[in-house]
Amino acid sequence: MSDHRDEADDIAEFARFKARRDMQRMKEAAAPVANDEDPADLCTGSWVESQIPPRPWIADGTLLRGAVTLFVGQGGAGKSSAMVAWSSCLALGREFGRLKPRHPCNVLVLNAEDGREEQQRRYSAFLRQFGEQPASLDGKVFTLHPRRSMRLFERSEDRELIETQLFWQIERIIEERQIDVVVLDPLVELSDGDENSNNEMGHLTGRFRELATKHNISVILVHHVRKGSAGSAGDPEVSRGASAILGAVRVACQLSGMTPDEAEAFGISEDQRRCFVRFDIGKSNYAPLGSASWFEKVSYQLDNGDWTQALREWEPTVVAASAEQKMAIIADLESGITGVGPYSPKIGPDVRSIARLFEKHAIEGRVLQRNLIQMLQAEGWKSEDFYKPGSRNKAKGFRSPSGLPAQFKWVPTSENETESSD
Repeated sequence: MSDHRDEADDIAEFARFKARRDMQRMKEAAAPVANDEDPADLCTGSWVESQIPPRPWIADGTLLRGAVTLFVGQGGAGKSSAMVAWSSCLALGREFGRLKPRHPCNVLVLNAEDGREEQQRRYSAFLRQFGEQPASLDGKVFTLHPRRSMRLFERSEDRELIETQLFWQIERIIEERQIDVVVLDPLVELSDGDENSNNEMGHLTGRFRELATKHNISVILVHHVRKGSAGSAGDPEVSRGASAILGAVRVACQLSGMTPDEAEAFGISEDQRRCFVRFDIGKSNYAPLGSASWFEKVSYQLDNGDWTQALREWEPTVVAASAEQKMAIIADLESGITGVGPYSPKIGPDVRSIARLFEKHAIEGRVLQRNLIQMLQAEGWKSEDFYKPGSRNKAKGFRSPSGLPAQFKWVPTSENETESSD
């Protein structure tokens, strides 16, 4: 998945590449502009819709040629594992969750945090689920591993962010290997610029957009979310740093951990929920956002004995009450509690609380209980005032669309002016 080259070869090749680039720029700067050549196109009149070229999607809704996609996630959510999955499936032309490549692609991956061997472990583990071998990615996935600490942009003596040798090496690889997608992971390691500066991050993301446009490729920037943004799945504003980062991209994706409420709804235990992550598209200028997709972190044993995690598609099933449980609950609601009153829609310790009824029928968990209450309300059950037995005091109770339970005295709507007690 990567070539072995001597450092001297890279330096010499870079010098030749830089000389060719500088010569081309000098020619372009010196070329005169014809008097009849305007710097911008003026469009007038009408057009035929069927003749407008379709958008050049590499993967529908996620990766577009000439554009930048932002992929953000919490620490430990599995962003780098997701990039292993994406680059593998792009190379194989295989769908993976919301990623739906239109054709097999060549992918270049720069992971500034993990070395060559760790990346190889991750690719081997991910390929296990498809019965594929590393040879399946040969000539399609190229991983880049800097020999020393080097960023794509570093400050010059006058404090400006300028491209490094590593940036130009990436551009050379794009041309030589006919790369379709470049993954840069993570954004914070790509420069020593101020992540919170709109000016510097605008310059940085602008250069990546120029790279995508110049070579007709898609660039993926892997980034972190802000601290305290857990539970904000699908919100593009959770990305860390300057707003210019989000403003420069056409698609923003998010990987986030499963919340306790989601785990409860899916019947996942607390100690297992960290093995599941959800994927959302929070921003898409040119395609519908769609719904979330889910992945499970699964460990695979490699031939060398190592155990390594990889993401695998997972379809959640919402834990719901059975038809028999629902019928029994409705029957009890229609009867109420003799001598006490109808069940209260309020979840609490009171004997009339519907929570007591849920416990009686083994309906546990706040999410499932709330879902059942919403189901009842959708079917016409309402919280209405009634007179407590043997009293003129009012309280709230669940009443069916047909007026059940009927043995209690319900307060006419015209008299519902005084505050009720529980």
